[in-house]
Amino acid sequence: MVCYMLLTILSQLPSTSTLGKIVRFPLRLLPKDTAVPIMLGPLKGRKWVVGAHTHGCWLGIYELELQRLIANEVAPGSIFYDVGANVGFYSLLASRLVGTGTVFSFEPVPANIACLERHLNLNQAHNVRILPVAIGDQPRLAQFHTESTGAMGKLNSDGDLTVHVLSLDHLLAGGEIPPPHAIKMDIEGAEYLALQGARDCFQKHRPKLFLATHDREIHDLCCDLLSSWNYELRPIGRKSDFEHAEVFAVPRESAKSASELKI
Repeated sequence: MVCYMLLTILSQLPSTSTLGKIVRFPLRLLPKDTAVPIMLGPLKGRKWVVGAHTHGCWLGIYELELQRLIANEVAPGSIFYDVGANVGFYSLLASRLVGTGTVFSFEPVPANIACLERHLNLNQAHNVRILPVAIGDQPRLAQFHTESTGAMGKLNSDGDLTVHVLSLDHLLAGGEIPPPHAIKMDIEGAEYLALQGARDCFQKHRPKLFLATHDREIHDLCCDLLSSWNYELRPIGRKSDFEHAEVFAVPRESAKSASELKI
């Protein structure tokens, strides 16, 4: 209980604040290549490499509200797309949730893929398939900008890495992946292009969507597009922080409570 309370307090302290930096300082002493059990949350007990991403991942407090929402909404036996899988935190969560189902992890950066594969192997997550591509509006080659943390890379004409870009509709039409029941999408500003390239997917198969956006204009475009497809929208977490806004989108016909699903 004390551990839970301390971690909850830590999760509420911004990492950029003076107190947040002081409290987190001892975590820097941990060897980055060490694999440890995740301490809290829906992934409690699963193994995580300390230096793979923010310490909040192995502490179990990383995006805890989104973790819990996904845990409540993803069903056993279902198909889950992790678009922008990075090093695999949500792929690992979805792997636990879908059980006999399958997780499809889309990630174009080789270093991230290597870390993702390590996490899957550490946890014997055999129901995850990695697709080493970026997701966009149409098939093409594109430049991808990588950065030191590995967490905020994005498609950019000045990028240092050439990647394959595919659309979800292209992959579905070719029978390379089955239709999804749920999608998590966090791709650093390319969300609107990716949604445009998934029009048939959303209109025909009606998956739930956990969407992160990183720009107010892109956020509005994504919300307008989803609304035009008859989706209900609900913000996840803070409503006013459009530097990193998160939305849960549900087909209107299956929304549990339309009065609660307003953005």
